[in-house]
Amino acid sequence: MSEILWNIIGVTWMGCIIMLVRRTNGDKIHPQVVTAYWIVFFVISLFPLSLAAHMGAAMDDVNDIGEVKTISGSRQKEYLELEAVLENQQDSSILQKEATKNGLAEICLMIWMAGFLLRAIIKILRTISIRKRIKEQCIGVHSCISVGKNKVNVWITEDIGPMVYGIKPAIYVPKEFSVGDIYHSILLHEKNHIIRKHHLLLLLMDIMSCVYWFLPYYEKIFLRALREDMETRCDYEVIKSKSVNPKEYTLHYAIVNGHQSGIKVSLNFSKEQVMRRVDRILNYRLNVKKSVCMSFILGILVMVCVLSVADFYLKPDRNGFTKWEIKQAKEEVVHMMDAVYQGDEQRVLRYIDKTGPLSDVTNFSDMQCDLCEIRYFPNTSNYYEKIYKEQYQLPEKEMIHLEGILKREGRKVIWGFTLVFDETDDTWKLYDWGQ
Repeated sequence: MSEILWNIIGVTWMGCIIMLVRRTNGDKIHPQVVTAYWIVFFVISLFPLSLAAHMGAAMDDVNDIGEVKTISGSRQKEYLELEAVLENQQDSSILQKEATKNGLAEICLMIWMAGFLLRAIIKILRTISIRKRIKEQCIGVHSCISVGKNKVNVWITEDIGPMVYGIKPAIYVPKEFSVGDIYHSILLHEKNHIIRKHHLLLLLMDIMSCVYWFLPYYEKIFLRALREDMETRCDYEVIKSKSVNPKEYTLHYAIVNGHQSGIKVSLNFSKEQVMRRVDRILNYRLNVKKSVCMSFILGILVMVCVLSVADFYLKPDRNGFTKWEIKQAKEEVVHMMDAVYQGDEQRVLRYIDKTGPLSDVTNFSDMQCDLCEIRYFPNTSNYYEKIYKEQYQLPEKEMIHLEGILKREGRKVIWGFTLVFDETDDTWKLYDWGQ
C-alpha cells in the first residue's frame, strides 16, 4: 500500500510543479525544458519513485518501529524497557492487524483492477470507433512524404483532421486544406509531431490514464496540459526552422482551429488557450536564463526531497542497519509467525535460514503464539551479532536481532528473533529465536 501512496504523492507533486511553472512562466520557458519536465513526470508515473517506495515501505508502521534506541548498559535494561512499554499498552495482535491490512489491500487491488479494465475497454472501443470513422472519411492518399528515414502517407479526408493518427503514423488533412500555403503549414506542424513520436506518446498517455483512473486530475489536468505543450513544441519547431512566416503560420492556425473536425481526437483549445498559443507563435520571447534558473530550482527541489527521504530511511545506525532493513527483518518475522500461528510448516521453513540452528526443526507446536509486539534495540542486536558470528563463524553475513512479545495461554513472554541476510534472494531469514 505504501508504494501506491508514493505513486500518488510523486505524480501529484511533480504534476503540480509543472502546472505552477506553466502558469507563472510558461510563455518564457524554453519548450525543450518543458519537455524535460514532462519526461520526469512520466518517469515517476512509470517507475513510481522505486527507490523512495522501497525506502518508504516502512511508512505504514513507522510509529511501530520507533526511533532507534540509544540505551546504554546491559541487555537486561532493554528487556525491562520493552516490558514497561507493553505494560502500558492494550493487547494488540500484529498478526490480526497484518491480516486485516492484507485483506484491505486485496479489496483495493480488486477495485483498481475493475476500474483499469473498464477504462481500458472504453479506450479500446473508442479507438475502434475512431479507426472506423477515419476509414469511412478517407478520400484517398494525397502524397507520401519523408519524415526522417520513414515514409508517411498523407490522406485527404472529408472533414477529419488535420492530425497525426496511428501507431504507424499517417497524416490526415481535410480536403479544403489540401492545397496552397495552409497545406504546407499543416505538413510542417504534423511532421514535427511524428519526429517527436507524439503518436506513441498519446498511446502511452492513454495507458497511464487507465493506470491512474482513480486520480481524476491526472488526465483532466496533467495530461491535457501535456497535450497543449506538445502543440506548443511543434509550433516552436516550425517557427524556429523559418520555413514559414510566423504571421502567416498564425493565420493558418486560426483557420484550422475554426474548422470543426468530424472526429474529436485532437485537443480542443478554449478561447484563452487559443489566444495564448497565438501570442506564443507571434512573440516567442524565450528567456534562456529563466529557463535555466527554473530547471535548477526544480532540480534542487527534487534532490532535496530524494535526499531527505534517503537520509531518513537509508541512514545506518551504529550497528550499520537502516530503518528499511529493520522493517524488512520485522516483516519476515511477522510472516513467519503468521505461518506458525496457522500451523503451515512448509511456509515456516521458507522464512528460516537453512544454515542456522532452526534448520532441522520439524515440530513447531511450541512456537504457536500470538505476536503482540516486536522492536529493535541496537545494543541487543550488537550483542547477538557478536555471539553468533563467533559461535557459528558467520563473518560474511549481516545479522540483526529483534525483541518481541509473544502471548501464549494468557501470559506474555519476551522472545528474541535473530535474522541473517540471505544474499541469494535479498531477504532476511530467521536464524534463531529464543526466550
